Amino acid sequence: MEIQFGDSIPFSMVLNDAKTPAIGISPDVRIIKEGGTVEVPFGMVNKLGLGFYAIAANNKDTDTPGTLCLSATHPDCVTSLLQFTILPQDNPRDMRRTEKLLGNIIEQNDRLYERNY
Repeated sequence: MEIQFGDSIPFSMVLNDAKTPAIGISPDVRIIKEGGTVEVPFGMVNKLGLGFYAIAANNKDTDTPGTLCLSATHPDCVTSLLQFTILPQDNPRDMRRTEKLLGNIIEQNDRLYERNY
């Protein structure tokens, strides 16, 4: 999934049954930016609803072009692991809608579930 400098970073969480959306939890989120170390994101984790969450748009979390990996954990949930590509600030691209990003997350989580269960 592609995101750009300053974009929010969406993800989803499901309970340990791997199908029920995790609603109203407070996941522990870590990110790794290109060439970096594991760190807590600067942006707050916002609850979007129905198991969808997003790290609030923050320039410090998306300031390094390249790969950004996200890990979101909670004791009652399947770990959510996602990989994003941060585009350079001057890279023109069509505006991607949040719905498309969330759809991609659902597909990634489905593939993860199929591999693990």
